[in-house]
Formats: sequence, C-alpha cells, structure tokens
Amino acid sequence: MPTGRIYQAAVIAALALFFFANLSINTWASPGKKGHEEPQAKQDLVAPPPLQDSARETEPQIKREYRVQLATTPSPLVKGKNKVSLYISTPEGQPVENVLVKGVLRMEPEMKGHGKMPAILLDLPFAAQAEPGWYASGAVLKHDGSWSLELALVYPDGQEQSFASDLAVIDEGPNKLVLAAFGSIIAGAILLAQVLKRTLKTSDEEVPAGE
Repeated sequence: MPTGRIYQAAVIAALALFFFANLSINTWASPGKKGHEEPQAKQDLVAPPPLQDSARETEPQIKREYRVQLATTPSPLVKGKNKVSLYISTPEGQPVENVLVKGVLRMEPEMKGHGKMPAILLDLPFAAQAEPGWYASGAVLKHDGSWSLELALVYPDGQEQSFASDLAVIDEGPNKLVLAAFGSIIAGAILLAQVLKRTLKTSDEEVPAGE
C-alpha cells in the first residue's frame, strides 16, 4: 500500500475519532443548551399559611389558588452550572403566564472552630420560557452542602405569594463522560500510531532491494 494513502487514511481516521468524541462531549456534558427542555421530576411547593392579626378581625379575602412546581437540572443540584425551573399553573392545570418571579439561593456555611460564616446569597434571574407556564434561571454554585431557595411571586391579578425550599448540592467531581471521551481519543491515537508503524514496516519490507 503506498505510503501516501496510508497517511491519508490515518488522518481521516484521526479526524473522525476527534469529531465523534467532541460531539459526545458537547451533547452530554453541556445539557440544556438546545432550548427549553421540561425537567422530568417536579416538586410541589407549599406556601406558608398567612399571618393572622389577633388584634383586629378582617373579612377573609377570596384568592385564586395557583400550583407552583419546582424542578432542577440536574437533580440534585451539583457544584457548577445548574438550572432551576418553576412550572406555575391553575388548579385546572392551565399554565399561568406573566408571573413576576424573584428567587434567591441562600447558604449559611459553617467552619470548624469559627462557627457560622456570613451567608452566601445568589440571585436567580427567573425568566419566562418558550413553553407557557415555565420560568427558569441558571445557577452557578461554587459550594456543595445545604442551600435554601427563597421565592417571591407576583401573579397577573396582583396576588403575591412566597415559598421556601431546602435544596441539597453535591460535588460530583470531574465529569466522567468528558474524561472517558478524552481517554478514547488518546487510546485511539495510540492504536492508530501502532497500526501505522506496522503498516509502514511491512511496506518497507516488500520493496525489493536496490529500488
């Protein structure tokens, strides 16, 4: 086999290996970049009961009930990039649009020998998604442990509601998929080099002496 064709085949094989490994990394290691994707698991949030003023009696106000469901991607949350989503609907299941959502993630870290440290606050800029009723915000978390999600909602009818939910953040360590992809690239390159070496050696041996 001519040496030029061997090199050409080696280059094509290496580019194909790199392409598929890079495609795997971009597809699986970076979720949520292809538009809105509905999270698989949603958790209902329950608003705390309103405070009652015992000093005076007021007529009960008739308020429309809303259902607020929380979902995170990934679940549970991890150190690094995350996505926090809310699905807001009526009791009949109809999505509710034009809701003003403000969110804050709070963590109160503790250090051995120093007690509680100043609270860590992370604002969540929730925005309406393409799918009606969905609101989402990105969250880049630098610490694992217990976090508290605090939400303040203002509905189109002027009604206000607040929620609080505890969330756990874990440390997954290095992305195993990315490491596996790079490992496959290195292994493929080594194998390709060995095949190329043996092919060139065989080709040289087949050339008659004196040519």
